[in-house]
Amino acid sequence: MAQAPPETGYGLGLPVLWAGFVIFPLSVGSFVANRIVRAVGHRTGMSALLPIGAVVMAVAGTMLWLLHTELWEILLSMLVFGLGMGASYAAMPALISRSVAVDELGSSASFNQVLRTIGSSFGTAISAAIIAAYAGPGGSATVESITMTFGVGAFLCLGLGVALLAHSNVRRKRDCPRRLLSLAGDGGADGPGAVEGFVGVEAADANEVVGEARGL
Repeated sequence: MAQAPPETGYGLGLPVLWAGFVIFPLSVGSFVANRIVRAVGHRTGMSALLPIGAVVMAVAGTMLWLLHTELWEILLSMLVFGLGMGASYAAMPALISRSVAVDELGSSASFNQVLRTIGSSFGTAISAAIIAAYAGPGGSATVESITMTFGVGAFLCLGLGVALLAHSNVRRKRDCPRRLLSLAGDGGADGPGAVEGFVGVEAADANEVVGEARGL
């Protein structure tokens, strides 16, 4: 898109040098998101940042789908996409490290990298297939194929974000009673401070669970 001539209906006609800088906001957003995750991760929890990152990427994909005729629109979309990608990529190693045994940490992190590479390959193949299916004369891309590619990417990111949010909510509801039962068994759930640490749980509901646990 960046180098394609404006006569195509979707190209910006940028020189090679400036076309390469279109991807620069993606790197900036990823860098900023990495620092944000470090600052707020201990408050929100890494498991919450993963679906948040997917939803932000869905927003960026929607922006590219609907707004990609001007350079500033693409640059802004790439920045937002970098924020979402950076948040997800920064959260994954932390989630992996606390979910596997120490002696399997290296192989698990490597497997995550392999899956990222495979996912990128699938995304490239799907995009190429869509562009080829709606190609213009001579096999060149068209406005329709470019728009459809962005639309498919936006819906995939949105579906992934919704799935991760649902999984995070189910896991939080499943794990919270276990933690409350543990506190009740240790005699550490007598005061309001024992309830304040449970993110996403109403204080009244938490106190009710604690009371039931202590009566077992």
